[in-house]
Amino acid sequence: MTVFSRSTYKRLEEANVNDLVQFAEGDGSTLAIVTAKGADETFGFLILASTGDAYPEPEFTRFEPNEFCLNYGSEWVLEVLEDARSVPRSNDGGEQPGIIRLLPEGPMMIVRGAHPQDRKRLGLFNLDAGKFVGRERYEGAPCFGWILWATAADTQRAGARPIAKFPKEQTP
Repeated sequence: MTVFSRSTYKRLEEANVNDLVQFAEGDGSTLAIVTAKGADETFGFLILASTGDAYPEPEFTRFEPNEFCLNYGSEWVLEVLEDARSVPRSNDGGEQPGIIRLLPEGPMMIVRGAHPQDRKRLGLFNLDAGKFVGRERYEGAPCFGWILWATAADTQRAGARPIAKFPKEQTP
């Protein structure tokens, strides 16, 4: 018999920077990228999706992990979905958390919490570099959807299921 799983079950504190993790949060589960591990044992997380009310949209947060998670590792793939609105410097609805802006420095996701003193403010998170950037959010080409895969092979494998999609698909 062969058992296949895209993730491993481990303590959240054992995760590495750039790992994709899923953990229980409030009344649901939260999918996040580990962005930092601090000396004070707090971690930085870029929350991508949540099934509960804790994180209704992508945002950055910090906390001390003390639970278990499903760890997908760091080989995950975020497939950006361009469409007719994805043109340079377009501001056609492209100022919402979760929207990705394509820029010369790499893909930038608009997220909440980029400024700890004002959690309501939006900022850009460079997905390639794994850090916040001080850049005008109206630059670049907006992309209004993305799919998150566990591995590059999953993007080509027939019947493979993504880990998450943005925007969330509404269930009837």
